[in-house]
Amino acid sequence: MLILKKIKNFFNPILSFKLSDAQSWLDKLRSKINEIKIKSRNLTKTNYNLGLYHFNAGNLNDAIFRFKLLKKFGINYPDLDYLLGRCYFEKFKFKKAKPYLKHCMEESNASKFKKEAEHCLNIINNKIDQIQFVPLEIIDHKINQEFRFHLSEFEKCVHSSENSTYEELKKTLNDTEKVFNFNVLDLGCHTGLLTYLLRKNQLLNFALGVDLNDKAVKHCENLSIGKDKVYNTVIKKDISSFLASSSKTDSNFDIILGLDLISYSTKIEPLLSTLQSYITDQGIFLLNYCFKDTQKDNYVLNSKSEKFIYNKSFVNNIIKKCGWNVVKEEVMEVKNEEYSQITLILKINHAPDS
Repeated sequence: MLILKKIKNFFNPILSFKLSDAQSWLDKLRSKINEIKIKSRNLTKTNYNLGLYHFNAGNLNDAIFRFKLLKKFGINYPDLDYLLGRCYFEKFKFKKAKPYLKHCMEESNASKFKKEAEHCLNIINNKIDQIQFVPLEIIDHKINQEFRFHLSEFEKCVHSSENSTYEELKKTLNDTEKVFNFNVLDLGCHTGLLTYLLRKNQLLNFALGVDLNDKAVKHCENLSIGKDKVYNTVIKKDISSFLASSSKTDSNFDIILGLDLISYSTKIEPLLSTLQSYITDQGIFLLNYCFKDTQKDNYVLNSKSEKFIYNKSFVNNIIKKCGWNVVKEEVMEVKNEEYSQITLILKINHAPDS
């Protein structure tokens, strides 16, 4: 009797189930499925964005976790193989990086990142001699990773009474006919330290900054001393594109800052030749680069910093060929590295060829 009652109780809801109830139940089911789909899409996008955030912040393990999670669930953004390969590359786990980078090269929908993947594979496969420039995407990424550190260094310097590069620049400026109201072109403005110091010491009339990185551009646009902006204009562009475009202002510049100008490309001669048309007759051009005294090759890419290390004689010969004179130079050792950094102050050579 008890069993029959249980069976009846089981079938009662089914027997009383109406067509309108079924429609209502289906509507709720569809709504729930759509809700799950939306949440799933948001979860995918959230994990991807978090992965990018950690990637650019240098938190590589966190980035790998997010990107691999997407892979596990069958999500494959066009840049996912490159991003995973690059993460392992930066951790110097080349064996793990290689399959992702090779797959990126083979994928037709990932053409945007093929230059970057090829660059990494050339380093992994010891084909560094084939590299003549670092792709812009990688330069931008490296700036993103290092920007927080450089910003803290910027804060230290602006509150310090000593700055050797600025002191050397000031000595050189004292030798020029013009003693204030300089027009400055800052190529690769980054944190804008030197331009800030020049503005702070009331030496500037006009300052134009150029940088490809969003963080650097935003920082320099907002940089001010009291109510005065440090830069009159900041342009978001890579330096080569800027020099090749019509972005140039009508007036020439008294000071050109080219810190890191030749660090990521070996095409030095076109840059140095072009910059002659941007500078006044008595203007000065600050250029720095990394070099190694014992290096026989003209340049070698350092696989750790991904900057070119130059032969000093090679650079000096190009400087002379492009019509510049070295007025001053300052050498600084780079901590824990075999190479050094040199800062040059250049002026146009007005002497006729002998």
